[in-house]
Amino acid sequence: DLFNSFAKTFSSRRALGENTQRSIAVSFGGHTMNSLPIEDPNDLSCSDFDGHCRWHNIEGLLVDEMDWFQGTGKLDVERLHISTGTDVMPEGDYGIVATDVAQLPNAKAVLVSDVINCQVGPAELRFRYWTSPGVRITVCAKQLIKFYPSFDFCSDPVEIGDPGPAFVSIPDLDKQPFQIFITADNFVFRATNLEGGFAIIDDVEYYGDLCTDPNNMMPPKNSFFKDEFSDAVIHQSGISEPPTLIPPSNIISQLSEISTLTRQNVEDSRRHNKFIAKVKQPHHYASLCSALQCSFESEPCVEYITQSDWILSSEPIGNIKGDASLLPFNPEGSFAYVNGPRKVSRLQTPPFDAPWDFYLLFAYYKTSNISKFNVIIKQSESPFEQLIFTAPQTVNTTQRWFRESRILKAASYDYIAFEAKNLRSADYIGLDEMLVLDSNKRRICL
Repeated sequence: DLFNSFAKTFSSRRALGENTQRSIAVSFGGHTMNSLPIEDPNDLSCSDFDGHCRWHNIEGLLVDEMDWFQGTGKLDVERLHISTGTDVMPEGDYGIVATDVAQLPNAKAVLVSDVINCQVGPAELRFRYWTSPGVRITVCAKQLIKFYPSFDFCSDPVEIGDPGPAFVSIPDLDKQPFQIFITADNFVFRATNLEGGFAIIDDVEYYGDLCTDPNNMMPPKNSFFKDEFSDAVIHQSGISEPPTLIPPSNIISQLSEISTLTRQNVEDSRRHNKFIAKVKQPHHYASLCSALQCSFESEPCVEYITQSDWILSSEPIGNIKGDASLLPFNPEGSFAYVNGPRKVSRLQTPPFDAPWDFYLLFAYYKTSNISKFNVIIKQSESPFEQLIFTAPQTVNTTQRWFRESRILKAASYDYIAFEAKNLRSADYIGLDEMLVLDSNKRRICL
C-alpha cells in the first residue's frame, strides 16, 4: 500500500510517516502568471516552501490538474527508501504533490517562479528531489510575452537519481522577462492495491546574473571574523541556510564510499607528507581553522598553498577575472588557481581534527567541461579517500565563481584535497573563500 498510504495519509495529515503534515498549498503571491519580478537571484531560493518562497502553484482553468503543497514533519525512512531507493530525506519543510489514483500521463502539478526581468548569459537551477516510480520532473522557461505553455526551453526529465541534486541550465532568453516552471507529471503507476505516485522537491536555488547587476556578494574578507559572520553567509549563500547535503544513513554511506573509493596518489602523498613533516611534529594535527579557514591572503593556509603547484594571485589571471568575494567575480582580491596543460593537480590541506560535525564552504571557478574539479576527503581511520563533490557540467561556458558547501563528520582527517584534472593549455581552475561553520551554521573560527 505504498502510494495509497502516501497519498491517503497525506490528505489526512500523514505522509510516509506518522508526523508528516500537509500544511498549505504553495500559492503565496497572488497571480502567478503576472508576479512581481525578483531583485536578486537569491530571491528564488526556497527551502521551506512557506510565505517567503517566490514559487507558486500555477493558476488557471485546465492549466494543471494537481497542486504542490508544503509538507511538514519527518518522513518514514523505510517507506521512502522502498519508493525512491534512497534513505536521504528532505530536511525541514519541503514541496510535495501526491495522488493515490492513477492519472493520465499529462496530468501534472506546475510550480512557477516569480518573474525574472532580465538574465545575462546562462543560469543554473538546482534542487533536490524524490519521485515514486514513473513520475517525471521537468524544468521549463517561458518569456512573459508568450502564452502558456509555449515554452522557450524545456529540460529533459530529471534522471540523476534521487535525491539529486538536479542541475538544470537555464539559457539566456534574449534578456527578456521570463518565468521558470517546475512540472511533475506521469502519475500513471497502476498495480493491485497500488496506484498513483508522488514527487517531492526541496532546497531550490537559482544561480544567475541579472541585467541589473544584483548585489550577489559574499561577506567582504575583512568581515569574516565579525559577529555577524554567520548571518551574512546564510543570507548570501543563496538559501535560508548554507546549501547542505543531509548525511546519509550508515548503509547508504557505505555504498557511497564503495562507489567513490580510490587509493591516494603516491606522488601527492609523498609531497604532502614531506611538507607536513617539515612544518609539523609527527602526529600533531593542525587545528580545524588553520587548515580550512582561508581567504587566500594571509592565513596559515597560504603556507601550504605555496608548497603546492597551485598559485596565489591578487589580480585577474587567464580567464579568471577576479576573486569570489563578489559574484560573478571581483577584479580586486586574492585566490588560488592552477592552469594547464596538466593531467592532474591537487591542493591538499594539512591534517586536522574536527571535534564536531562542520560545514565546509568554498568557491570554485571552472569554465571548461573537459576539465574536472573534485573535492576529496581522507579520514585518518580509513585507508581510502572519499569523493564528496564534483563540479557539474554546464551547457554553455560561463566565466563566474560558484559557491558550494558540504557537511563533514567529526573525525581526524589526513587532508581535504581540491583536485583539478584534464586541464588543457588554456584552462584555469580557481579556488577561493574557504569558510568553516559548525553544524548549526555558526562561525567557528575567531
